[in-house]
Amino acid sequence: MDTNVFTKIPPELLSHILEDTTLLDPDSPLLLSFVCRYFHRVIIASPRVWRQLHITVSEATDASAIRKAQLWFSRSGKCDIALVLSGSTDNTLAEEPIQLLSRRGKALTWEGRLELPRVIRSEAERLSSLTLRFPTEAQVRYFLTSIYPSALYGHPGVHMDVDSTYSLLSDVDVALPAPVNQLNVLNIDILSPPPPRPLSHQNPPVDLAPLPHLVHMQLNNCTMALLSLPLFAHLRYLVIHNPLRAQPVLLNELLRVLGATEGLRVLDLEARISVSLSPAPSLLPSSSDLPLNDELLLLPHLTHLSLRANNLPAALDSMILPSLHTLSIDDLDGNRPEAAWETGEVMKKLLVRMDMPSFSKVVSATGLRDLAVRGVSFPPLLVVHWVPVWEWCLRRMRVVKRVEVPWIIGDLMAAASSPASIAAEGGRDVNVDGMVEKDEERGMEMEVPCAGLEEVLMLRCPADVVRRFKMLRPGVEVLLG
Repeated sequence: MDTNVFTKIPPELLSHILEDTTLLDPDSPLLLSFVCRYFHRVIIASPRVWRQLHITVSEATDASAIRKAQLWFSRSGKCDIALVLSGSTDNTLAEEPIQLLSRRGKALTWEGRLELPRVIRSEAERLSSLTLRFPTEAQVRYFLTSIYPSALYGHPGVHMDVDSTYSLLSDVDVALPAPVNQLNVLNIDILSPPPPRPLSHQNPPVDLAPLPHLVHMQLNNCTMALLSLPLFAHLRYLVIHNPLRAQPVLLNELLRVLGATEGLRVLDLEARISVSLSPAPSLLPSSSDLPLNDELLLLPHLTHLSLRANNLPAALDSMILPSLHTLSIDDLDGNRPEAAWETGEVMKKLLVRMDMPSFSKVVSATGLRDLAVRGVSFPPLLVVHWVPVWEWCLRRMRVVKRVEVPWIIGDLMAAASSPASIAAEGGRDVNVDGMVEKDEERGMEMEVPCAGLEEVLMLRCPADVVRRFKMLRPGVEVLLG
């Protein structure tokens, strides 16, 4: 009689437990199958346990990697697969071109030093998530073009530069069949920063088979020109993280990528931004005056925007974001003399554009709800150059619920919430108990800043500012950071 306590766990429950263990160790199905016969039977009979596949790629381990991939693909049944391919920085993985040979009979064959990409390509329709973690972009290109070859490969006479790590023979006379790829998530992580290269020597973008279900993309330490624009068309979430030592992102390239998206909801950018070769005349306005025109980039569905970069005013001034309700900015160059005023001016334009009737008809906008401002240096309130524009912005943000700002902005909010300040704004006495009092004759609204505010996080805030804020805004929870 088997007294193992684990045998008393129902197989359905044990299957769910084992599936969760793969989030900690993707190889756990293989390891746990040796615990006992009961575990072995449950794991073999549970295809969802085999959905996480992590492979370390090298020429020396190509055969064992193929065996592992085939085992996971076979035991996962028809379940979708989350695949992670990685190579270490000391990996000598070859970066030789991939060649598609002419058709002989009905067979198409691939030439390449590694067989693993061919094995993965045969199961590419089952991949729901793909993570490529390699030392160089060239190796990422190698695997992307192997797993998802473009229909371009079927055009005779097409030849790509060998330096782009993929090329074609001129006698190709047949296109590969276009599978219905189910890929939802694509993560690219370059372990070594790509070396600076002149624009004239940049490799052409990777052109892949259609990926109509690709909605989430994360690019780490990766140049914007790596992927072709059609790959961004269906994105809902785009994350771009580049270290400070990496090449800066060109603003016109960023806008070109964002313009290719049809329904982007979330943008998270952490990188240096260069405007030396941008903005492009067709994308950015020639002046900062309103009303707006078609030169600005409209992102009608973007709701979350996080920017940790330099040149933030130039980036924000390029966009129209009518649906935005969460904005986080961290200025890497926020100590410049005019940072407070420039950031306030671009915030003012952003808020005005959100309320313009021509854009409110496009989407159902609710207004900005969450705001975080970091890295911007604000001079004392006695230096009034930046104060009016920020006071205007704070009064305009009527529905904002949570803000994270430097303490001096909190002090400005407290000062602008006083009865004397509101009366001066409206030109007459008002009742502070009501957040808004309307003057019917003058058609004017006199508001306290951020009228719907529920929570404020003030960074490095003096105690007297906290006391004054709590006295004037007792209904707002104050957090200190």
